[in-house]
Amino acid sequence: MKRILYFFKKKNLFFYLVLFFLFLYNFAILKSFAGDNYFNYGFAYNIVNGLIPYRDFNMVLFPFAPFLNALILKLFGSKMIIYFLFNSLIYVLIVYIADKLSKGVNTLIIFMLFICGIGGYNALSILLVLLLIYLEKEKKSDYLIGIITGISIMTNQKLILLFLPVFYRKNLESIFKRLIGIIVPFQMLSIYLYNTNSLTYFIDYTILGLFDFGNDNLNFTIWIIVILIVLLSILYRFYKTKNKLWLYCLVFSLLAFPIFDQYHVVSASIPFIVLIYSSKYKIYDYIKCLCNIFIITSIILITIVIIDDETYFLNRDVNNNCYLTISSREFDTSFDKLFNYYNNNIDKYDNIYFLYVDSYYFKVKKNIKINKFDLVSLGNNGYDGNNKLKREIKKLHNSLFVVYNRRRENDPLDQTNYELISFVENNYQKIDRLDEYLYVYLVDN
Repeated sequence: MKRILYFFKKKNLFFYLVLFFLFLYNFAILKSFAGDNYFNYGFAYNIVNGLIPYRDFNMVLFPFAPFLNALILKLFGSKMIIYFLFNSLIYVLIVYIADKLSKGVNTLIIFMLFICGIGGYNALSILLVLLLIYLEKEKKSDYLIGIITGISIMTNQKLILLFLPVFYRKNLESIFKRLIGIIVPFQMLSIYLYNTNSLTYFIDYTILGLFDFGNDNLNFTIWIIVILIVLLSILYRFYKTKNKLWLYCLVFSLLAFPIFDQYHVVSASIPFIVLIYSSKYKIYDYIKCLCNIFIITSIILITIVIIDDETYFLNRDVNNNCYLTISSREFDTSFDKLFNYYNNNIDKYDNIYFLYVDSYYFKVKKNIKINKFDLVSLGNNGYDGNNKLKREIKKLHNSLFVVYNRRRENDPLDQTNYELISFVENNYQKIDRLDEYLYVYLVDN
């Protein structure tokens, strides 16, 4: 408690408050409808509304981050702005631990986080791995290191390789204590999966389904060169120093696989940058600069609130889940049309499903229950997922599928499931057209 009070008494508290509002601005204004943000929020939103992960909706993540976000939404309200507030805090904590590790403010890390602008499991993974590096460096409790390692893996299954640096030691007693700590989160997860009858679904989506996810989403962009440079640099530094902290960076850098885009590569490089960075300036040298940035962004925010733009506007409807976040007029017009169609037809059919790239965002905004057809992006449907979904569709009676089919053939990062869309288009009757790319099909087997 004394350490916490000391932190809040320090002058750099204002610095972190500035950062918090900068990150919040980035989340709520600049990145409010970035794809992963409303998926990660949607997972937590589903849990708050009583849905069981893996059994009631598909999710390829291990469950710690969605449950933590769901807890925050349950305690403070289920609006998306609450999700953004919490993840802004996570970003601030990342900068704080980076500051502790590098003995100075790492401005490059702040810039990288601003580029990312996406919360959820990746942000939490960065925080947990930096925390592990700090605990190792400060030689903290082996039990605590084990528990944080277990939580890290529960956040992102690709961090399973953390066993390498965690157990990279000769002291068997230390290894045993860490193993005990790791077992605790896994045991809690096992109990939950057993009690909710979701174990088989969990294995399918998060373990077996990774084979499909890797095959379907593997791409090669210019960013693969960046992550290769990072990997080679880490290996070189570990070879020269034999410092196992570099192994933590090595494991985390693998999180860029298989989607080598700006977001994943920048995120995966952050622990490496933290370790390699050695600031020669003190924290107070940056306060004035950041204050100026904060003032400018505040003016921009106020301008947006007062003067609605022709393209975007601030959502001021307190009953909307996206309250106090930026919305697109194009999205809203399309969503209103979809919602009216849904309301006018839901009583006539057993169900209405959406094969729509923005289905999660649409349903979250309109407070409609989410199901497994709302996230059919490549690799998100478990092992042999497309064939499973086709079998599910073949069992349906008197149902509608609203299909969005705007093909982006030349985009290597496009995750739209065109195979499933083509299956519906080729096997069922088209009965309506909502706009240029949205068509309605009757599924009645």
